[in-house]
Amino acid sequence: KAGRVMVFESSASERGGSLNLRDVRGNVLFELNIGTLPSKCLFDDVGVAGQVSSSASFARLICAVPHDQEKFSKTRLPNDYLMQSFFTTDSFYTIDLSDGTIKNLDGAGADIDATLLRRFGSKLFFVNRLDKKLYAFTLPE
Repeated sequence: KAGRVMVFESSASERGGSLNLRDVRGNVLFELNIGTLPSKCLFDDVGVAGQVSSSASFARLICAVPHDQEKFSKTRLPNDYLMQSFFTTDSFYTIDLSDGTIKNLDGAGADIDATLLRRFGSKLFFVNRLDKKLYAFTLPE
């Protein structure tokens, strides 16, 4: 669990970028195949039926992923997002860190620009940047 970090790297054109999981030495452990930002993801070590994984590493990521990946890839990131001149409409996905499998969670509804994701038990909590309110939904098992 310790010694891993998500790193967003802007492209040379300062448009879009990539999100990678790296070790303490900076080696890429896992490249995400979807465009999103670290503030839209959380490491999740809770498995089926809410049982905490006994493995030494996180099993998956839960991420809010912008619907419009083309617009995301053409935006000055992370600057425009952090300066609130760019907002997203997101869906939630899990990314299995052992094999890269991506699954849609379908739980948040529409018009969500999710950030600050936190998990408590079977609930995923997040702040919607569009209205600055706290939301939650139950994660599927």
